[in-house]
Amino acid sequence: MAAPPTLLGADPAAGYGWVSIVLHWATVAVLLPLWFVGYATSHPGSESVLKLIHTHTTIAVCAYALLWLRVLWRFRLGHPAPLRRQRRWSVRLGQAIHYLLLLAIAVMLVSGPLMVWTGGDAIHVFSAAIPSPLPKLPQLSAGLLAVHRATSRIIMLAILVHVCAVLKHVAFDHDGTLGRMLIAARRSSGR
Repeated sequence: MAAPPTLLGADPAAGYGWVSIVLHWATVAVLLPLWFVGYATSHPGSESVLKLIHTHTTIAVCAYALLWLRVLWRFRLGHPAPLRRQRRWSVRLGQAIHYLLLLAIAVMLVSGPLMVWTGGDAIHVFSAAIPSPLPKLPQLSAGLLAVHRATSRIIMLAILVHVCAVLKHVAFDHDGTLGRMLIAARRSSGR
């Protein structure tokens, strides 16, 4: 019986493939500036805040498809098998944090545009604007802003836990976990 077809660029059983590695680091490169610029906008009332919001939305819109690809890719593929020296509870906790982070990114990708549009505003990308297809709904916009801000904190907390776990693997476990996200695993020939 033939094996089921695999997704082009899918992860080998022994670790992550190049697609996963590139998506991981590209997401890091997008999320950190988004969070810092977004956090800087939490003090409304000045002209510079409006410019920061436009910077935030420009980065987000430019990376929108990449971030959705990142989320859907990992949910589709799952995680590779744990390394021999990894403890089961540690692997499960790591995967739970990882899925929480991906779910939070998805929430941000939905809540951000809806928050802007239900606030009656356009989404600004560089010097262009994407007008709202929705009516102005201030209460919904305020609720979406609260969700967006709370989710940004969840993302940063999950990233902090993730980085601490990486440091634990490097400093104490010495199990090669970090190397999995730096160098693509090879496929076994199965022969």
